[in-house]
Amino acid sequence: MEKRKWLAGMFILFMSLGMFGNTSFAGNGQSELAKVRKATAKYHTVENAIADGYEPVGPAIEVPGFGTMGYHYINFAYLANPQIELEKPEVLLYTATKDQKDSVRLVGVEYVVASVDWEDKNGITHPGWDGAEPPSLFGEVFEGPMAGHGPGEPWHYDKHVWIWQANPNGVNEPIWPESPGLFSQFNPNVKCEGCFPADME
Repeated sequence: MEKRKWLAGMFILFMSLGMFGNTSFAGNGQSELAKVRKATAKYHTVENAIADGYEPVGPAIEVPGFGTMGYHYINFAYLANPQIELEKPEVLLYTATKDQKDSVRLVGVEYVVASVDWEDKNGITHPGWDGAEPPSLFGEVFEGPMAGHGPGEPWHYDKHVWIWQANPNGVNEPIWPESPGLFSQFNPNVKCEGCFPADME
């Protein structure tokens, strides 16, 4: 019963957040996404990501029917910076390779702002929406606040961007018809070994 309530709540949250999309951004959005692809292309080789300070943190998170968030590689130096920098995503998202052995493949990025940083900046004294706009990027409002997805990740707002793996599930069709789930939390095309069910968090 609790699991069904959690999944229903998550679905309503994702659907409602999709309504905040800014259709005026679509005109130049592809150039912004191209900058992110250029900045992160070298991280297709995961050793480059590790050399630049990204650390694998925790198992991948999965919600049945939605997909997974992928394996998180977090740059804690970037995470400590409350500013959102387009070409320096706080998190890289990876999936298991087809044989699910010894290697991963880059599928997307995640921008993260610690909720305490955002709340301090905007004069909010406790977690929650409280009528204040959460951070946004690409004309998309971040999800949150929410608990960290792995050790060391704080309560935060985040926005997933599946720039290296198409996502068929999402609510962005009017803005991004070529990739309806470009900004969704979960991607059914992203696989993992030993995924961690989100309702167990």
